[in-house]
Amino acid sequence: TDIQTELTNGREILIQVTRHLERHGVSVDLVYQKERLKAYLDRIELLVTTYFRARLQREGLDRLCSQLIVTLVRGNNYDRDFSYLLKKNFSLLSQKIVDFTGNTGEHFIAQNTSEYLKMFWYAAGGGFLTAFTIMVKYATNQSDWPLFVQLSYNFFNYALSFLLMHFLHFKLATKQPAMTAAALAKKLHLRENTEDDEIFVQEIAKISRSQFSAVLGNLLAVLPTALLLNYLWILNSGHSYLDITHAKLVLESIHPWKTFTVFYAALTGVLLWFAGITSGWIENANAFYRISDRIGNHKFLRNLFGEKRVQWISSRIDHNLSGMCSAISLGFYLAVLPTLGSFFGL
Repeated sequence: TDIQTELTNGREILIQVTRHLERHGVSVDLVYQKERLKAYLDRIELLVTTYFRARLQREGLDRLCSQLIVTLVRGNNYDRDFSYLLKKNFSLLSQKIVDFTGNTGEHFIAQNTSEYLKMFWYAAGGGFLTAFTIMVKYATNQSDWPLFVQLSYNFFNYALSFLLMHFLHFKLATKQPAMTAAALAKKLHLRENTEDDEIFVQEIAKISRSQFSAVLGNLLAVLPTALLLNYLWILNSGHSYLDITHAKLVLESIHPWKTFTVFYAALTGVLLWFAGITSGWIENANAFYRISDRIGNHKFLRNLFGEKRVQWISSRIDHNLSGMCSAISLGFYLAVLPTLGSFFGL
């Protein structure tokens, strides 16, 4: 009885640990140790049951012994199976990354007419800013630059643009699916009955309408902004921003079926997903290691800036960390991939 009580207490503690991980972020090492403890408890319970059954009665003992041997052999095989360990140890971490990314993604889903209009205007702001980003991209001829300088230039251009969008709450339609997909996956995981299916279908409809609103806002803003910038450039310099030769090269490089544009667009989608995963992973690390709390309670920083300012910085980190990491990582991925392609001669 005492052993059974201890085993029950051990399982309750494991449940508490799991709930703590779900609330405060996940450590792969902690998940691994938790799984080991669960396996130990299962084996101890089986050993104890077999022992007392052997002392009190022989009935069913063969079956219990067989079950014990099978459990031990299977556990030993799992301990040696690297793919099983990876799957087991990263499952909860992956779930938390999706949860954190999904929380960000919910900001990209409009729920009513006023929010759809907001989404449109924020997307128009994103399109407006994108025109400037492209202008900076083509400001210089990078073909003669060292690859590292090309990468750095494009990285800072993209990252600063995405960071500005984040802080101004502007939306870019191409960024939305990486975030809304995580929000959708989070709701899919919580489905339990037919009513939840109805809610899930409604969520897909809201995401589709939000995406359409963002695309419309981006396109209706980026085109006139680009034309206006070119017109102002002509007034100032007497010629278009891109000369005829350069403009033809740009158009030829994005031809829908004579180039790999469609493949590159799909590859960009993969990079967007990577950026979402990166931001979710860093958000999880922030929650697990309590980085913002540590900054808020840091004695040196509190003495240097004052308690109120440090608390404000801490709260801003909590609020903006995921969006900033998404912006910076996406800028890096978009800059590094073409540079790697040039490096390898692709």
